[in-house]
Amino acid sequence: MILDTISQRRDLLARSRTVAMVGASANVTRPSYFVFSYLRTKGLLDVTPINPALREIDGVRAYPSLEAYAAERGAPDIVDVFRKPADALAVTRDAIAAEQDLAAGRMETFSIEEVRAYSAAPTPLAFWRSWRHVPAAELARAAKISEEYLAELEAGQAVADVATYVRLARRLRTHVESLIREEAPTAAGAEAAE
Repeated sequence: MILDTISQRRDLLARSRTVAMVGASANVTRPSYFVFSYLRTKGLLDVTPINPALREIDGVRAYPSLEAYAAERGAPDIVDVFRKPADALAVTRDAIAAEQDLAAGRMETFSIEEVRAYSAAPTPLAFWRSWRHVPAAELARAAKISEEYLAELEAGQAVADVATYVRLARRLRTHVESLIREEAPTAAGAEAAE
């Protein structure tokens, strides 16, 4: 949508809450940094940088793509693009694809309460089973494992083979990668590897 007047721009900002800023920069001399900083500090907008080269800007987590943003946070109200004109078409295609994936159910979003529940769960498997409301007996049967072994997996006391994770993911309607939490190696783990 092209907004020609200041009043149209103000109306859009007034009815919006989230902005994904593609091409946001951590370089304070860049216009994209100025706009990012201004919108964050002067308005009621939740502004998020989209830049695969950055981890964060001013303490705000950066996402590598609009798809990654939408997968975790849902579709933004506004996509603000600070890229060369030649790159704008690809950004537009990414935004449309992410919106279509959300609408088609190929991508899920979570509320802040659900994100907290995920973080508090002993394993992603435990979260997904609870979130999908799948009884333990039913999931164990679908995965061709015992309920006891499922309990060990959910508690993080055991690690299954790939085929088991595939069956678990299929029944929970998620990806295998969603069932495995990547942990940072501990000092003890690093010493054991040496």
